[in-house]
Formats: sequence, structure tokens, C-alpha cells
Amino acid sequence: MRVTQLELIGKVIQRMVSILQILADHLATAIENIRLYKELTRSTQELEQKVEERTEELAQALKELTAERDHAEALYRITKDLGISLDLDRVLIQALALINEAVGVEHGSIMLLDHESGNLIDRAALGREKPLPRGGRMTHFRKGVGLGGWVLEHREPIIIEDVAQDERWLVPPGQERLSKAAIAVPLAVGEDVLGVLLLYHPQPGYFNETHLKLVSATASQVAASINNAELYRMIRESAERLGGMLRAQQEEASKIRAILEDIADGVVVADARGNVILLNAASEEILGMSREEIVGRPIHELSGLYGAESDTWLALIKEWARALPAEGEPISLESQFETEEKVVSVHMAPVLMGDEFLGTVSIFRDITREVAERNRRVKAETLAAIGDMTGIMAHRMNNTLGAARANLLNIERKRARGELASEFVEESLQQVMGSIDKALEMLKTLSRPFRLDKELEKVSVNSCLSSALKPLTLPEGIQVIEDYTDDLPIVMATREYLIEVFGNLMTNAIEAMGDSGRLGLCSTLANNWIEVSVADTGPGIPEELQENIFELGYSFKKTGKGLGFGLWWSRTFLERLGGSLHVESQVSAGSKFVVRLPTGAKRE
Repeated sequence: MRVTQLELIGKVIQRMVSILQILADHLATAIENIRLYKELTRSTQELEQKVEERTEELAQALKELTAERDHAEALYRITKDLGISLDLDRVLIQALALINEAVGVEHGSIMLLDHESGNLIDRAALGREKPLPRGGRMTHFRKGVGLGGWVLEHREPIIIEDVAQDERWLVPPGQERLSKAAIAVPLAVGEDVLGVLLLYHPQPGYFNETHLKLVSATASQVAASINNAELYRMIRESAERLGGMLRAQQEEASKIRAILEDIADGVVVADARGNVILLNAASEEILGMSREEIVGRPIHELSGLYGAESDTWLALIKEWARALPAEGEPISLESQFETEEKVVSVHMAPVLMGDEFLGTVSIFRDITREVAERNRRVKAETLAAIGDMTGIMAHRMNNTLGAARANLLNIERKRARGELASEFVEESLQQVMGSIDKALEMLKTLSRPFRLDKELEKVSVNSCLSSALKPLTLPEGIQVIEDYTDDLPIVMATREYLIEVFGNLMTNAIEAMGDSGRLGLCSTLANNWIEVSVADTGPGIPEELQENIFELGYSFKKTGKGLGFGLWWSRTFLERLGGSLHVESQVSAGSKFVVRLPTGAKRE
């Protein structure tokens, strides 16, 4: 019994232990669940807090992104709208309107720098009662003066919380310093500052960094638009000027063409490369060639149109193209050529603009009638000169032969009376021989060439001087001084006649000096003229007679010497070449005869 109770108690205790074990297990599970619940609750709270924080961050980020989007949209709209127009005034007004929409300001202005004065010009204004005049209003602000001047000098943007507290804000005398916020940014393109953008708001501290970024970005676009508008203005003005110049040139070219077509002379214009670019109708008629045959062709292919001097002319054109004519060098050329039916003179000159060679212009003139008339006139003058000279010579020869006849008759009378003496016969015969010599000299003069229209040729003046001096017989007391300029241009003349001209001047100088003196021979180039002087140290010629000596039949030599033909003939010949002959003389100081010939000389 006792054992049974003990066993029962043991079983009960065992059962209770099992129950307690179960309770302990449940209690442990409950405790764990409580712990887990607390952990879960804490985690949930933390998660909710994190979600809340993240939500706030996302909301802030969304707000910032929205602001950035709004700013980007505003900047895009500003950029887009500013790019529509290139008119500077419209660009500035549109820029302020768009900034006002984006930032919410009530007042603002754009000031541009005037490079001449260094001051800022108020070109556009927002919230101004009276509109600005066209072209803006000049202000006294400049680098370092006023808020705009400070930005202009430091080239950096700035936010001012309250301008009433900032010394850079200048107020005109008599006005109150009102409190308001301001933002100022430079309008810059690269290193160039074009001006300043100023914005104001009546609420101090209104502007922030976001506004500054937006306004700075906008200012860059405004500066670019201003620069583009200024470039457009310059291009437009240049285009207008060029258009005006082009229209003027076209009008001038039309006038020139009309004038050229009305000119009776032929005109041929070539460019700097030597290609023919223009000619008139008269050129076609005179040259016997059509425009199609001439225009576009280089001058060297038309060298036959420039006469015998074409090679020299073409070489000179190449020199002009490389370097402009120096002082003293020829600046125009003249020549002539003949066709089967015509005689044509040609004159060519360079076309210069400052130091630039633009080309050449050639004038062709049909001188067939002038040449025929000149030849007729020359022949008539020659015949008249021969008639005058023949009359003078006949009179002088009659006197000379009469004197010889009188001497012979006197000898005959003496012989008939038997009164001849050897001394008388010798003296009389000498007188007769003198008369015969004079008659022979007259006949020689009459046999000298009177033709002044012989064909011209290339002639060296220095060579003609040497050839004229060589055959002369000089007294021992006369010294010859030669001073010739080397490399003189050639002249177009008749060589034998030019030698005779120089020889005649040298002979007259030698006869004027007698047995002693100095004969000076000089050649030089002066502009387009060759000058030759023949100077002596003789007695000189009175001023009142210096023109008379060039008259036909007038002689300043001693009685019985000289026929008054040489100087007249020399001057006439030189004038036919386009040259001249004159004398410079003083009594007891000698004489100098000066011959002037144009380079490439031609007939009148």
C-alpha cells in the first residue's frame, strides 16, 4: 500500500514535472515570442522611421528636381526665345521679361558697356515708369563705380541681401535709400564683358543661390544673344555698305561702259594678270577683231597690236605687276603700227590704286587720215622750205657769182691794158676761189636731206653723240668733257638725222669758241624724257636773239659765214619726234643747247 502510494506520488510528481516542463517550454516560447514581437515592433518602427526619412528625402529630391526642371525649362525657354530675334533691343526686352517670369522680380535692368567712354548704358529696363530712349541712356557708372561698376570690374556675380546696407549701392542726391534685395551678374562672352544684368526685389533677402545659378546661366545666354545681335548688326551694316558700294560700282561700270562705247578711240582694259577683260566697239572696228577674239586672251598673245616695241612693253607690264614704277621710270608707253589699210597709234598706261597694280588700259586710235595729212603738210612745208631756201641761196649765190664775175672781168680789163701784176692776179684768184667755195657750200646745203618723214628706228642717244663727235676736227685748245648716263632708254628716231643734229650743235659750239674753250656733252634721264646738252664757253648769245637763231635763213655767225639752215632744220626734225630744242645762254658766259626727246619717241 505504502509502495503504491509512493508510486502514485512519484507518478504524480513525474506528471507534474512533465506539465511543468511543458509549461516551461510554453513560457520560454512565449518569452521568445515576446522578444521577437518587441524586436519586430522595434524593427517596424525603425523601418517606418527610415521609410519616413526616405520619403522626406525623396520629397526633397523631387522638390529639387522639380526646381531644377523648372529652371531648366525656364533656361531652355529663355534660350529658345532669345534665339528667335537678332534685333538687339528686342533681345534685351525679351530677356528681362523671361527672367521676370522665371525668378519673379519686379524691377531689373540690362546695362551695356560703351567702349568709347567706358561708361555703362542703360539699354533695357523692367518696371520703369518711363521707357528708355532708343539706343539707351548713358549712366555715370563705370568700372569701380556703383554696384554695376563693381561687377564690371570684378567680373563675378553677387547677391545683396539689402542694398540699403551696402555701400556699393549709390543713390542720387535727394532720394531715400530703400531696402530691397538685389542680384547682379556680368554679361560676358569669353574674356569680353559686354555689360551687367541687375535684378531687384522689394523683400530683403529674397534671392538665394538657386536664383543666382539660374540668373548666371541666363546671363550667359543673354550675353551670347547680345554678341550675336551685335555681330548681326555689324554684318548687316557691312552688307548694306558693300551692297551700296556694289550698286555704285555697277552704276559706275554701266556709265563707264556707255562712255566707252561712245568713245571714237578704241579702249582695251587688261587685269593685273595681263588678261583682256573689257573693250569697246571702236576697238573691234579699229583692230579688225571681234570681242570674242580678244576678251579673255592674255596681252602677250596680242603683242602685234603694240607695234615694234611690244617685247619691251610686255616686259614692263611684268615689272609693274611685281613692283610699281619708281620715280623717273616711264609710266606710259606710246607706239604705232600699220595694217594693210590703217595706221594705228597705241598708248598704254598702268591702272594703279595706291600701291596696288590693277592692270593696264590701252587706247587705240586710227590715225590714217592724220598721218596722210601730216605727210601732206610735211611735204608742203618741205617744198615751202626748199622754196624759201632756194630763194635765199639764189640771192646769195647771185651775189657770190656776181662778185666772182666782177673779179674775172677786172682781170680781163687789166690784161687788155697790159696792167696785170702777179700780186693782183693772185689776190683776185683767191677772191674768186672764195666765192666758188661759198657757192659750193650753198649747193651742199641744198643737197642736205629735207625729208622729215623717214621710217623711225630704235636709236641709242649716247651712240649718236659718240658718232657725231668722232669725225669732228677739234683745235688743240678745246677740251671735250663727256658726261653720259648709262643704260638710257632707247628713242624712236632716224639715226643719221639725229647724228646730224648733234654734229651741227657741236660744230656751232666749236666755231663759237675759236681756238680754245670747253665743249661739254651730257645725257641724262628726267622722268620720261632724255635730255642731251651741248655746252660751250664761247661769247654767248644775247637774249633778244635767242629765238631768232632758229628761224630759217637767220645766222648769228660772222658776216659771210653760216646759211641759217642748221638750227632751223634741227629743231624742225626734233619737233617731228615729239621733242624740242632750246638754248640757254648769257653774253660772255657761253651757250648750252638742250635737246629733249621722249623715251620711245614717235612722230607728231
